[in-house]
Amino acid sequence: SGHTTPAIARATFLTMVMSFDDSASSWRLPVCIGSYAVALGVAASRILSGNHYMTDVLVGALIGAACGAAVPLLHLES
Repeated sequence: SGHTTPAIARATFLTMVMSFDDSASSWRLPVCIGSYAVALGVAASRILSGNHYMTDVLVGALIGAACGAAVPLLHLES
């Protein structure tokens, strides 16, 4: 799904970045929960509206999670 992929990618990216940033510790849990709640809402809406099958959304979520995790991992300072 073209909507699910970026939604999950953003949620994963935010989670990864917030896990590396100790100064944002008080906001870490609310931001992670909120971003994944929005992403899962997007995914569910694509299925419930009849625009995509479950498999479309799952593959989009997997691609989004991989991209969302890859970007911060590739930019870690060694």
